[in-house]
Amino acid sequence: MPRDDPITEEERRANSATDLIRMRLERLQQNIEKPAPIPTKKETLRAPKAPLEFVRNVVGSSAAAGSAEFHIYRNNRRKEQNRLDYIDAVAKKEELDEAYRVKVNEQQMKEDSKTAKKRAKRSRQKANAKKRKMAKKTDDSDDSSSSDDSDDDSDSEAEEDTEKKAKPDRQESNLETLGNTVISFSSGLYYVATSLAFGPLIVIYLYGRDWLTPVGAMTILKYAVWMTMIGFGARAFGRYFDETYSRFLDIWQNESNKKDDNNHTALKKYDFELLNVTPDYEARSNPELWHLIPDASDAGTFTRGLASWAVHAFGRHLIYPGSVSFLKYIMRSSLNNARKLMVQNKEGKRVWIKTSEGDVIDAMFIRGNANLSQNLVLCFEGNAGFYEIGVMHAPAQLGYTTLGFNIPGFGESTGLPYAKKTLAAADAVMQYSIEVLGYRPENIVLFGWSIGGFPVAWLASNYRNVKAVVLDATFDDLLPLALFRMPGFFASVVEFAIRNHMNLQVDKLLTRYKGPIRLIRRLQEEILTTSADDQPESIRRSTNRINWLLKSIIRDRHSELIRNLEPQVDRWLDMSPAERLMQTGVSLREESQQRKRLFDACSHYLVDFDANHVTPLDPQYFNIPEGRDTF
Repeated sequence: MPRDDPITEEERRANSATDLIRMRLERLQQNIEKPAPIPTKKETLRAPKAPLEFVRNVVGSSAAAGSAEFHIYRNNRRKEQNRLDYIDAVAKKEELDEAYRVKVNEQQMKEDSKTAKKRAKRSRQKANAKKRKMAKKTDDSDDSSSSDDSDDDSDSEAEEDTEKKAKPDRQESNLETLGNTVISFSSGLYYVATSLAFGPLIVIYLYGRDWLTPVGAMTILKYAVWMTMIGFGARAFGRYFDETYSRFLDIWQNESNKKDDNNHTALKKYDFELLNVTPDYEARSNPELWHLIPDASDAGTFTRGLASWAVHAFGRHLIYPGSVSFLKYIMRSSLNNARKLMVQNKEGKRVWIKTSEGDVIDAMFIRGNANLSQNLVLCFEGNAGFYEIGVMHAPAQLGYTTLGFNIPGFGESTGLPYAKKTLAAADAVMQYSIEVLGYRPENIVLFGWSIGGFPVAWLASNYRNVKAVVLDATFDDLLPLALFRMPGFFASVVEFAIRNHMNLQVDKLLTRYKGPIRLIRRLQEEILTTSADDQPESIRRSTNRINWLLKSIIRDRHSELIRNLEPQVDRWLDMSPAERLMQTGVSLREESQQRKRLFDACSHYLVDFDANHVTPLDPQYFNIPEGRDTF
């Protein structure tokens, strides 16, 4: 009878799991000296395979085989060299970025130190002002103030200027605030009622309500008179008992009557509407300036009239929203504070320039570092930008001497931002830079953002010897953007209105300028694209109008490069920085060499900035370009 397996026998005899474990332990302890064999691990190591050969089964002569091996070796070496070049380029870029960060940190430390000194001076001056206010006599107050500042005699004059600049803002009385509120509300009603956009609708409404009768007109006039009396009366009484406003009014009247330089300097310390002020410079009319004349149109009388109405009713407000009264009202406090900080912290000089069109332009001049002051950067803002919070801060942070201004209708500048008035303002600022500040056109850099590229391109077409042009987030032509955002049935009216009233063709203006130029493209652009917001990022990026401006510049300056290769520019624009670096390899084909030169031209004229349209420009992207004729 065969013997049962011990394990099976134990499982059969065990009454429970505990008994089974007990019996197994007893069986193991009966022959505890018996060795337990450990299985050996299988051999997993294998001999390495033979290395792959470059060429297998070569058929032909030995010369042909050697030639094939040589070509394979050359291609491998070329790929390896391209990889090494890319690594070197990345390392060089990292070194430059690190050097730039060190430079920015040093500049920031200098600025912080300067700010701390000025803050300490202002604190001392505030303390002195309190002491003088508490003193009974002015002479005693002046003596005590001079004795308190005896420890800093070398900077006494600078501290006095800082004290004047650092005076706190005047606080309006409740009566003046009431008057200003009523006047602003009344002005808004008057603006809406008399506007070309809402005026006809209001007339129809009043006619339906029987208000266009003598009785109704008298009622409207009565309410208008009451609101005018309340607004201007409350403001007049509130200002009459204000000592600060009384001093300002005396200075303003003396400036208007005597035209004294001292009064003019004192008037600059106040923020007010630039009405009946004496400008620092009055530009002359220059009939020799070149203007882009639109092509003749065969539009009918109805289209012409409707286009003119559309531009004046709502077109100007859509193109230049910064001139809308409501936006100016809510931005006034922020702009005043920013302007005050520019004067206090950056020693800015406020300038009033009168254009040949009769508008008074509010501008700000900031002197840069000594080693960068030989060049002047003229800054041109966008359609909702102001110099107080605009693009001039990027070059100013780098130490460049800058001059920014608000176009007509923006900030405290008078007038309205029509194309002719905008160009007159740009020319007036250019004349001031040359004749008053003493900069030659060869030392002036034109820097424009968004729609500010239009006056920049116009100045470059007339002053063709300027040092350089830098255009950030701008376009080639306003018409494609307007047609994309307006209804299709309105296309003919939009085209006539743009071409005859707001003809902002930056690409055609730049054909007259052959100097150094740099374009900055925003990768997350949402304003200057002609694709819907729900489209993929690649499509929206491909419809950025600055792409057409780049092709226009290359077509005008290097027609031999872009001939038959214009789609390659679009291909380059879609590449990432790493992909663009990989395109710098050596090629013996003529078409490849032409494409490489075309890519070099694209890299020279355009750089990408990963931001949306309204993000302030990173100062490291502001670089004055150098001229280059061949690639």
